[in-house]
Amino acid sequence: MAALQHLYSHACTAADSLNGRPFSSPSIVCHLRRRQSIVVAQAGTAASKAPAQQAKSKLSQLAGRKYGHNLTDNQKQEVRGVIKELESMQSGDMRKQQLSGSNWQLLYTESTGSSGGKVGPFVGQVNQVFPANQPGIYINKLQLGPIRADLSANYKFSASDKIDVNFVDIAAYLGPLRLVQKDFGGRGGFWKLSYSDDDLRILYTNQGNVFVLKRAS
Repeated sequence: MAALQHLYSHACTAADSLNGRPFSSPSIVCHLRRRQSIVVAQAGTAASKAPAQQAKSKLSQLAGRKYGHNLTDNQKQEVRGVIKELESMQSGDMRKQQLSGSNWQLLYTESTGSSGGKVGPFVGQVNQVFPANQPGIYINKLQLGPIRADLSANYKFSASDKIDVNFVDIAAYLGPLRLVQKDFGGRGGFWKLSYSDDDLRILYTNQGNVFVLKRAS
């Protein structure tokens, strides 16, 4: 900041003394001031994002490729430490994030069920999809080779950090062929959100399981 102020002052002095005449173009002064404000704002924004970006990169490295299912207790404890670090940076109303039309891939969880990608000894790919043409609906997709299971649910914010979910049905597919579909009969739960930005979300289910999801490319 001090360096920028010095640079601005130096530029104004040089302009005022140009050709030995008083400086007579206020538009240039205004331009310099606007540029200074923009640069300072951008520098501040970048500085505030840097710790979060570093923590997210570290979390991605620690989680590995199996959502944490193959980690030791000590490694999981290290992951929890980074999660707490990110949670301490959360501010603002998380309802402002637009979920409709987004796709999120599971990065880490301590859930041992199919929602965490675990199917017996196997680990499948898990995505949380919010269809743009179905507001208020999300689909939890588990892909394991040619087999896919889609769990559909309704969701809505009930607080700035809480989403209520009501499960609709689950369907199993073999390639494009639907094998079976089962209604859930209105069973539901909730997510407690602890961190949310443009490319990462951290939430806890009503059963206390943590899920970390990154925006899918």
